[in-house]
Amino acid sequence: MSNSLSQAASSDNRRIFRIRFKRALLTQLLQRRRLRSDDVRLVCPVPDDVPPQVIGPILAGLSRAEVIRKGEFKSSARAAAHCRPLPEWHLNNRRKAAALLARLPEVGQE
Repeated sequence: MSNSLSQAASSDNRRIFRIRFKRALLTQLLQRRRLRSDDVRLVCPVPDDVPPQVIGPILAGLSRAEVIRKGEFKSSARAAAHCRPLPEWHLNNRRKAAALLARLPEVGQE
């Protein structure tokens, strides 16, 4: 595969992962009202070709849109995170979360 095709595939994988992660996050929050990114990663693992740093901007964007809000910090249970403290995210606006979830396309598992 040429480099430009590889980059395009990687870009598509990132876009698809961001949508899947956001859908999983919103779905879980509408059910549970609070969670950590680790909880979402259990049902929506980060693919090998997608850097895990894409999760931060997803959470920040939802926070800026006042869909979620940051709560207290708790240690990550993932070994790769080395017990790093992660914020617990709380559902801030159920109506906005449901509307956003309804607008997000459903994308298949890669």
